[in-house]
Amino acid sequence: LRTVTGVQTCALPIYGYLHAVCGPSVELSHNPDRATLVLTLEPGVRTVIGSISVEGDTSKADLAERLGLKTGEPYAHEAMDARLIEYQRRLAADGYVEARASVLARVSDSGETVDLALTVVQGPKVRLVFRGDPLPRDRQEALVPIAEERSAGEDLLEDATNDIEDYFRGLGYRDATAPH
Repeated sequence: LRTVTGVQTCALPIYGYLHAVCGPSVELSHNPDRATLVLTLEPGVRTVIGSISVEGDTSKADLAERLGLKTGEPYAHEAMDARLIEYQRRLAADGYVEARASVLARVSDSGETVDLALTVVQGPKVRLVFRGDPLPRDRQEALVPIAEERSAGEDLLEDATNDIEDYFRGLGYRDATAPH
């Protein structure tokens, strides 16, 4: 429960009830002295998805399908946010380490519909290849943290070069080089 401009509202927006109202009242009884708190819930109209637009590196149909979004379906922003995070994780697993997905939701004045503007930027597809002397898999990820950093920028690659060279020098290979 929270009070907004004198009206008690309930924590139902996550389920698409953007205008839910809770009305508290107290029923007193004096034999013995007791009080009962009664909450009257008026969920209001459930907000549904109006239009869906997509900008970026994917098609509207593909993204809407992957996120389970359909015009006229109930709008549940927390579930949609979780699906966006999962979508970004899948893109990163496919090599798009700099992938970003976001949504801008515009609720109509009546609160009955919400228009969604989705943006997807895949970024470059990155494939990490090691040549030369073998480097254990766990050391590869630690020394070249592309997935963890969600970046394949020049600074990260330069740091990785230095870290790999230092690793091999620590093993006794004084002339080790690891250009990227």
